[in-house]
Amino acid sequence: GTRAVIWIVVLGTLFLMVFISVKLIAPQQEYEAYSYNHFDFVNIDNMWYTQIQLGRQPWKVPMRFGPRDVEYIPVVGDPDIMLTVKVNYITFDPEEEPLNYTALAASELSLNLAQALDIRPEGACTKNITEACHNRTIISCETDKTHAIIYLTQDSDFPIVEQKDNCLIVKGKGFDLVKAVDVA
Repeated sequence: GTRAVIWIVVLGTLFLMVFISVKLIAPQQEYEAYSYNHFDFVNIDNMWYTQIQLGRQPWKVPMRFGPRDVEYIPVVGDPDIMLTVKVNYITFDPEEEPLNYTALAASELSLNLAQALDIRPEGACTKNITEACHNRTIISCETDKTHAIIYLTQDSDFPIVEQKDNCLIVKGKGFDLVKAVDVA
């Protein structure tokens, strides 16, 4: 009787002490977070996330940069017109080096268009001069005025997003191109 009660009290106290010790010793996970233009952003493992509502479905949207990191990047025109179509061609100049930043920007943009906005991204090139462009649509802002085109280019000394007619031109050298994509 009393021995069982003593064991229960001892084990309960021991369990409580272990629980409290783990809480005090284990580091608490704290994330950088803030609100921006009525959206909440949180930084988890060096990626920023926000949530948007698409119909009844909430979507977590990942971005490499938070809005405060890219608010200095100018946006000319109305990039939201690209959201009114179900297909966007994401195109680039295959002769523009280095292509690794262009590939990163295109993949992150494609992922967010497809998953969060229900827009089908279609990979394209401005010229058919490389093996990578051999089986892709060849399209550019100069030659096509009917399709929605997102043109990624590193031919700029500073990042900028510019909408001209049916084109969204996203510019930036190196990692600035990836920053500009997060603005677009």
